Amino acid sequence: MSRVTTVTTNQDTPALSFQGTGRTLGSNSPDISHDHISEFLPANNGVTGLEPNTNPPDWPSNQRRLPAHRPPVVHDDWELIGGPLPMRVFLWTMFHGCELLRWAYTFPTQLGLHERGYFQYQVAGEWLTERSGGGSTCVHNCAQPQVIQSNPNMADLPPVHFLSHGTTMLLGEDSRVLDYWKKIGQEAIDHGIKGVVLMGAHWWVDDNKIKVGMNPSPSVMPVANVHPKKWQDYEPNTDLATGRRCIDMLSDAGFEVEGDTERIWMIDVFPLLVAMFPEGCPPVTVVSLNSHFDPFYHARIGTILRPLREEGYLFIGSGGGVHNLYRTEWKYMNKYKDNFAMEKPPDFENIEFRTALEDVIVKNGGGTKLKRGLARLMKHPYFRDAHGTDEHYIPALFVAGAIGEEEDEVAQGVLGAECWELRNQGETQLTIGQWAKGKHYGGWK
Repeated sequence: MSRVTTVTTNQDTPALSFQGTGRTLGSNSPDISHDHISEFLPANNGVTGLEPNTNPPDWPSNQRRLPAHRPPVVHDDWELIGGPLPMRVFLWTMFHGCELLRWAYTFPTQLGLHERGYFQYQVAGEWLTERSGGGSTCVHNCAQPQVIQSNPNMADLPPVHFLSHGTTMLLGEDSRVLDYWKKIGQEAIDHGIKGVVLMGAHWWVDDNKIKVGMNPSPSVMPVANVHPKKWQDYEPNTDLATGRRCIDMLSDAGFEVEGDTERIWMIDVFPLLVAMFPEGCPPVTVVSLNSHFDPFYHARIGTILRPLREEGYLFIGSGGGVHNLYRTEWKYMNKYKDNFAMEKPPDFENIEFRTALEDVIVKNGGGTKLKRGLARLMKHPYFRDAHGTDEHYIPALFVAGAIGEEEDEVAQGVLGAECWELRNQGETQLTIGQWAKGKHYGGWK
């Protein structure tokens, strides 16, 4: 438990100074409430309702309240930590040693060395470092997405997409992300896809199981903060035949898999499809995550289902490039109804991870290196900052498995579009591969 020292504000409001935090918290602080403060206090040491200059009955004598009507006091870290001098020296060395290691990691990035493939190769995953002509290519914060040329040596298969589905408001607000969804949807229609195989972030199954959506008429989760006229008449289209095929393919490969006849479509599935295919939903097969969130396990699911790409099925991983609900600032949506507003830039750690994710996909393209690189990113120093939980990252491994064979190594990765919501939620849209010119799979109608 943190050592706590109480102080008093000039409004006679009790406040707390926590060990090592360098800040004072009180009832008028926006950072913490009395409900949360009580979690740090010993039993029966209530803070509210005390008279000025009094102590709770069992408050330790060395933690008496300071006189009333004085400004808040923020104690120095040394005073709060206390203890003998050797312990202070040890703690100081440990803290600043960690800061030095962190600086050593970020310094090459600050110099721009990551743009030449140095250093992050060891941390963020493998990528192809040689470029034709030895020139540099802009892959960081480009104003416009890269244009990739058709490669005649590439496997004649549809591309795969790792799409950050974002908040529901992405469906209702104009943005480059919404434009990109419409673009890739129209491309899929133009090439006559047979259907969509999608793994989303909002469905995971316990134990060692996975499930496939087999509800013939799924209801949909309401798309909050978007006018109903944009989505309420859109009809889901479950591909039962392909769903059964997926179950058989995965079962034959040793997976414990079953169909789910009651699963609804949530916001990781429905808004994307509304934007991509506004004239009507193609046949869709939704595959669940497994709650162990093993990256190699989910990449193998994509590998097993990869033959469906040869028939003209479009693979989508619906998740998030940066998605940590503990870091998002909900006031922009809940109070201001402006998901793109931000009063300051996203956190440094989130931007760093987002750049590493782009590097792994854009510099690797398809093939086996992509799977290894994306799995290795889960050990990135800032992975947990960018992803408080794993479920919005794992769909990237699914599509990596679907384009992870040796013949896919010539497939190029591209950053299609990007925006940030709620300040710290990065909605990166990444595509690997491209449509073969003139190829048409016959369509689903």
